[in-house]
Amino acid sequence: MIRNRGITNVSLSVTNSFTYTASADCWVIGAFLKLVASATVGNRQLRITVKDKAGNQVMLFDFGATQAAGGTHYYNAYPDAQNETAFSGACIDRRLPWELKLWDGWQLIIADSANVDATSDALTGLLQIGSL
Repeated sequence: MIRNRGITNVSLSVTNSFTYTASADCWVIGAFLKLVASATVGNRQLRITVKDKAGNQVMLFDFGATQAAGGTHYYNAYPDAQNETAFSGACIDRRLPWELKLWDGWQLIIADSANVDATSDALTGLLQIGSL
């Protein structure tokens, strides 16, 4: 079964990240994201991190380009994607491994690794999860 986990209006100034904690063993099909960056000075750099139940970093996936202030960009991460190093228009893709598994209690974290403290940056999108 495939479950869609909506990511709606995550304020990156409050939490600086979106976290999905697996409540059962599952696999990540893809993440399709939209980042609206406010005019606050500084580049944004989206990153996907996977942590195990103990909080240890297991995997790290950086998108290949930074997003300047004051724009809207789209980030897609899925197994068949190419690892792009620049935006094509306002979109960039990042390859995820086939059958990226999250075990019960593991976390997938989507964050701005540049840590720009912008009060009105907003992250929205869709995280697709499949049952094992």
